[in-house]
Amino acid sequence: MRYFFPSPEDGSACKRLNLYLRWMVRKDGVDLGVWTAASPAILVMPLDAHIYAIARRVRLTRYKSPGWRMALDITRRLRRFDPQDPVKYDFAFHRMGLFKKEGEIRSLSDRLSAAHAHRQPPAERDEIVCALGFRERLVGARTSATSRAVSRPCPR
Repeated sequence: MRYFFPSPEDGSACKRLNLYLRWMVRKDGVDLGVWTAASPAILVMPLDAHIYAIARRVRLTRYKSPGWRMALDITRRLRRFDPQDPVKYDFAFHRMGLFKKEGEIRSLSDRLSAAHAHRQPPAERDEIVCALGFRERLVGARTSATSRAVSRPCPR
């Protein structure tokens, strides 16, 4: 039975559990946000192969092996950009890895390196997401049964 329930004590990144928590706690177009008593600030980045690859490429983590410590490290570093909701970058990083946007990955790496060299995090979420070459926007009224994400170019 223990096989079905991964544990951070065993080094697991607990991706499914962290995704579930994200869906239940955060409230936006894709996340339900039904658990209003919990804050998005306490969430841990759901670590999948795409997040792992991007985080390693842009040096968001010092760890080489995916697991709980890496998920915590990535989350800790993303908290510098938004302490109230560090997991909101999950979708952008996942898309970046999924579509292998080489130019955008290099741009993000350069921006993060420059911010680290000056000991300042990038000022806004859009600054990081614009390194992807697009910004995800939720379209449609909140009352609609479904919302869809579309890509729009970043303002320059």
